[in-house]
Amino acid sequence: MEVFVLRDCSNRVFSNKINRLKVCKSTEIKRKRTTWANSFKFFAYVSLLALLAILMVGCGSDTTIGKEESHDQKKITLIPYYIDGKWGYINKNGEFVIKPQFDYAAYFSEGTALIESDGKWGFIDESGKVIVTPQYDKPVTVNDGIVGFSEGLAKVRQGDKHGFINKNGDIVIPLQYRKAYNFADGLALVEVNDKWGFIDKSGDFVIQPKYLRASSFSEGLALVNEDGKRFYINTKGEKN
Repeated sequence: MEVFVLRDCSNRVFSNKINRLKVCKSTEIKRKRTTWANSFKFFAYVSLLALLAILMVGCGSDTTIGKEESHDQKKITLIPYYIDGKWGYINKNGEFVIKPQFDYAAYFSEGTALIESDGKWGFIDESGKVIVTPQYDKPVTVNDGIVGFSEGLAKVRQGDKHGFINKNGDIVIPLQYRKAYNFADGLALVEVNDKWGFIDKSGDFVIQPKYLRASSFSEGLALVNEDGKRFYINTKGEKN
């Protein structure tokens, strides 16, 4: 049998022409598949950009739809809208309900929305009336997914201390925690001396601060870390 030392399309050495042809053919097919996959990815990317462009069309070139985390779109009636350097609110028909006047505006939560004015933060109702005068520092979100009121109370910050207010603007839980989550399942996660625990709406600890890390409650359970061990607890602090 006549033997040849040849290189295939991938520069690998093979012993005869037949093997060379097989490998070349296989390599070409692989390259075609890769090209098709790249084309599909490119098409999907362009389509996504086009969809975003449609959604971002507004009243002028300098406009932005407000962004926020974890919101039920079916419940949204007013949408934060940015134009000419100020934030206001539009309805689902694109009509301004609250004229642009704020330095920042969050989505509405429980009939109220967090707004910024002259570097301070407060709340308005759905008519645009200020219900909590802007007086607080920029909120530090700790992955609780809601900026504003939750279960009737809202987390606020002054300096490095967090507390909670009601919709009348009254401080119901003093600003004393270095970090805090919003209320969920009737409890709020707060940090005291580098340990995490849970308080009720009176500010009393239901679950003492003893965890290295913890998450807010969801459907009656919270994930915690105690002495390097992770497990779930219920709203009574019992292991689940």
